[in-house]
Amino acid sequence: FFFHAQPGIRDPLWSRGLGDVYKRQFPYVDRDFNFIVEESVTWAELKGTVVESSGDVLEHVQFREVFRNPERDGASKKRVLLSVRLRASHETLTGEQADKVCQAIIESSKREHQAELLG
Repeated sequence: FFFHAQPGIRDPLWSRGLGDVYKRQFPYVDRDFNFIVEESVTWAELKGTVVESSGDVLEHVQFREVFRNPERDGASKKRVLLSVRLRASHETLTGEQADKVCQAIIESSKREHQAELLG
């Protein structure tokens, strides 16, 4: 016998352990960030900043890739691409609400890691 969970109930790839099943009734917003940071900044540090600055609407933060371009960014810099999934537990997030969370992520990353958003 094989048992399958209902799709979307608890997706370990997208869950950071905070999303309860009831959260799934409202749509999510996915956003990508491409930051330029010092080589010494670790994924764990950057992820921690994203988690702390996102509040309770952050469902998941996912590492995508690291890219290095010493000629363009400098020898001690790297680009870190990450994605976040935002979802409120009690309402549908508006574009304005999602933008505020994204701005908080950008500002916190700049303050904590001198991250520059590549746009």
